Amino acid sequence: MWNKAIDQSIQDYMARSQVPGLAIGVAEQGEFIHCAGYGVQDRRTGQPVTPETLFHLASVVYSATASGPNRGRCAKRSTS
Repeated sequence: MWNKAIDQSIQDYMARSQVPGLAIGVAEQGEFIHCAGYGVQDRRTGQPVTPETLFHLASVVYSATASGPNRGRCAKRSTS
C-alpha cells in the first residue's frame, strides 16, 4: 500500500539529486495501483508533473516502458 513515507522518500531523493520532476506508476498483477506526479515539468514555467506527463526517455528504457502494464498509460484500478 502507498503511504506518506514513500511520498516523502521520493521528495527527499528529488531534493538530494536536484530532480525537478518525475512521474511514477506502481503496478501490481498487471494493473496500476498508484500513479502520481512530483515536482515540475519546467522550472521556468512551474508547470506541475502529473501522471500523464510525457518525458523524453533514453533508448535503454524504451523496451521496459513500451512493454509495461497498459503500455505506459497510468490507469486507475477497477473497483468492480
